[in-house]
Amino acid sequence: MSEVIAVGVTDAPVTDRAVAWAASRARDRRQRLRLISILGGAVGVVGEDALAQSFLAAMRERSETIAARLRADGLEVEVIVERGNPTEKLIAAAEGAALLVIGSDHRGPGAGATRGPHGFRIVSTASCPVVVVPDVELG
Repeated sequence: MSEVIAVGVTDAPVTDRAVAWAASRARDRRQRLRLISILGGAVGVVGEDALAQSFLAAMRERSETIAARLRADGLEVEVIVERGNPTEKLIAAAEGAALLVIGSDHRGPGAGATRGPHGFRIVSTASCPVVVVPDVELG
């Protein structure tokens, strides 16, 4: 069994819940965490590279801040920040992991827009078990 729990990190509020859930599991099982942030979007648009580099730097800073907090709590944490297709890159970065943890901002019918069906694609194609942490308080 792998000693790594991979966690998808975005700017969505549910990321905090997903990271907390994964960190608790990692502590209990003495596993490492791999925080994964992927910048998606169009490639090749004129002037896009400077903007993309800025977003990547902000994503890295956010992930490193989370990682520093988790390391202070005694966890071993790796940070991956890349550019590409988020679903494909997340699945590839979780290859060989014991578990992949992602957050879902879906709140049910009539609750407004969410980020789309990425979670379904990830769950159906990942090579390891996937935990989807909801952005709701559970009983």
